[in-house]
Amino acid sequence: MSLKNISIVLIKPQIGENIGATARAMKNFGLSKLAIVNPKEKWPNTKAVYTSVKAVDIIHKAKVFKSTSDALRKSDIVFATTARIRNLNKKIYSLDEAVKIIKKSKKK
Repeated sequence: MSLKNISIVLIKPQIGENIGATARAMKNFGLSKLAIVNPKEKWPNTKAVYTSVKAVDIIHKAKVFKSTSDALRKSDIVFATTARIRNLNKKIYSLDEAVKIIKKSKKK
């Protein structure tokens, strides 16, 4: 499966270091498209660059959007993750289930 069409979208990241750490993790796994929706700190951000280490290219190519809908406009499938506890009635997919959904959508 090619990773070139996968984007990571950060919604209202609180600090530049979170953006940099995300870029670094993306680079480690072969991802390169980063979208940022309403970052709290000024963008571009030197803290994000510093934290990204060898993923500065991802930081420099990151696209900033004013709304989540703008960031997701060209997306066919969207999965969300959070560390925060939510009281939502949404289907939770395992990683294996998510991969099956993605593979199935590629056939369409």
